[in-house]
Amino acid sequence: MNFEKVNLVYFSPTKTTKRIIESIADGTGVKEINLIDLTTNNSLNKIDIGERDLTIFGAPVYGGRIPVVAAERFKNFSTIKAKAIVVAVYGNRAYEDALLELKNICELKGFNVIAAGTFIGEHSFSFNNIEVAKNRPDKDDLKLAFHFGEQIINKLKTSKNNSKLVVPGNIPHRELKVRPELSPDTIDNDCILCGDCVNVCPTGAVNLNSKIETNKESCIWCCACVKVCEKNARVMKDSVIVDLQTWLVNNFSERLEPEVFL
Repeated sequence: MNFEKVNLVYFSPTKTTKRIIESIADGTGVKEINLIDLTTNNSLNKIDIGERDLTIFGAPVYGGRIPVVAAERFKNFSTIKAKAIVVAVYGNRAYEDALLELKNICELKGFNVIAAGTFIGEHSFSFNNIEVAKNRPDKDDLKLAFHFGEQIINKLKTSKNNSKLVVPGNIPHRELKVRPELSPDTIDNDCILCGDCVNVCPTGAVNLNSKIETNKESCIWCCACVKVCEKNARVMKDSVIVDLQTWLVNNFSERLEPEVFL
């Protein structure tokens, strides 16, 4: 089957997921790439995907699940049997039920999920000289992503096996934990009020008035605002996060590799 275009549908606050699915799309060899960034788009209309489109859905993993806000935005897409690939990106700890959750969301909206993959991206809590999966995806990750795209197209050309794709995960999914209401803080003396942190926030939790203000209730701990700030004026210093950073470094520093399911 020749695809007219590849749709990249993604939620990617720190751009790691975006980089990975772009490499997968490059590997397919399809020339027309349609980027649909759901990260800061909370007013998306319902979108129907044509049967001759290949769609790659990508999202990060937070606590073993797809972020709730991302899951809701993915549900705006629907189709009748268009083929899809699902990709979950995690910070070198575990992806648990996230890949299966994303696959189920897409299948409930009419997609035929033909392949799935898990890749590693720099952890959201990798900052303040505490590094977890630092600088990933790296060139080896992106090379594997490109090859995954090639594998998918080759499978479609050569395989007559129409069996249902099976991916790891549990049903019911892991219970979502109630997180304490906390968020990054702003060092006012270092902040130049550029608004970069406002622009990257996926939930509109960060606002620019006479100074930067953050709605802790809306923060999902993606830490995009921390990583985008060139003046290091956004800091996540709450003891809860510091303890989590230490736990991650002590238990999940050994490099994990991507997994693909075809």
